[in-house]
Amino acid sequence: MLFLNGDDTAWEGTGPITVTKSRWSWIHRHLSTSGWTFDQIRSLPTVNSGAWCDRQGIQLETLYGNELHQRGATLPDLGLATIPREDLACLRPDEIGAPQYTLEGWLAQIDQSSR
Repeated sequence: MLFLNGDDTAWEGTGPITVTKSRWSWIHRHLSTSGWTFDQIRSLPTVNSGAWCDRQGIQLETLYGNELHQRGATLPDLGLATIPREDLACLRPDEIGAPQYTLEGWLAQIDQSSR
């Protein structure tokens, strides 16, 4: 995973990428942000990531849920809201856990096919 410093440098690591205004500016300079100018990015209002997560009912993992990590990050406020879990579901409730939709089911099918 690539992390952006906002000062034209980058590093690799793991974990969530928090796109601060300075990182979004880096993306704009190096990768382009279609429909957004540099001045528009810089003039965006901001929101504290932890406060936004709390309002959205998002629980952060212990490692990231502190002021030194995601909870303390200042993010561009784009007026975003979470999508309800039921609206993201790709399976009907009666399909959840069915063998054709689980790793166990797929492995059992492979095992049967190899015999």
